[in-house]
Amino acid sequence: MIRVQILLDSQYVGYVALSQVIETVASRLGVVPIVARIHDSAEIKDAIQRFAQEPNGGLVVLPSPVTAVERELIVGLAAKHRLPAVYPYRFFTVSGGLVAYGVAPPRFLPQSGILCRSHPERRKALGSTGSIPNQI
Repeated sequence: MIRVQILLDSQYVGYVALSQVIETVASRLGVVPIVARIHDSAEIKDAIQRFAQEPNGGLVVLPSPVTAVERELIVGLAAKHRLPAVYPYRFFTVSGGLVAYGVAPPRFLPQSGILCRSHPERRKALGSTGSIPNQI
């Protein structure tokens, strides 16, 4: 049986609901989901090491400040235990991770003010909110 461990920070309320959806969909696909609710490096290390004791597993890392800060640890443990892993951001792959999904925050976030019609500097530069083009 194929197993997948989902690393998620349970401090995010939305991830609790997301983990329920993941469990439902995974079971329909014949995959055994193992949700690891983590808060710090010790819990990350423990969760990955326990998961790696059995074969046929992969890792999905959901975005959070904890997983971003501990990316070197997560990528290193995945490599050490030969776990294929999917990461939320490109900077995980720069750190040696296998593959990433999602946006590249360093490129996307500086432009977020341009995307927002209520951004004061942008509104002032263009003269009025009506002249701000829709960037999305």
